[in-house]
Amino acid sequence: MKKMVLMKMAIRSSTNEDNEETSSASLEFVEVTDNNQSIFTVTGDTIEIDLEFDGESYIDFRTERFGDPIEAGGVLSSDESFEFDEDAITINVGNIFGVDITVNGEELEYPVDVHHHYITIERE
Repeated sequence: MKKMVLMKMAIRSSTNEDNEETSSASLEFVEVTDNNQSIFTVTGDTIEIDLEFDGESYIDFRTERFGDPIEAGGVLSSDESFEFDEDAITINVGNIFGVDITVNGEELEYPVDVHHHYITIERE
């Protein structure tokens, strides 16, 4: 049974001439460093990250790979909700085989097949 975690990172919103909030974003793979860190960029005003679990995975959130967690980590397998207002976020994923990550409706593909992975999403 799949469970879903919805995280919302408020990046910045803009308004059009009718004073309506607008948003657009696209996810782009940049590079892999140290064999287990993938860097992605995102454009747009907001970003939504959905984590869909097939099992359990340790998850925590940091502003940089070796920084202190900004949200207490733990083994997740059920619904959780997180909100961040950061220019970049790193998701420490303990078991990539137990979680699928979707960013603004686009499925994030792990560029390397390693068990423990750091996913960094930076705002352009």
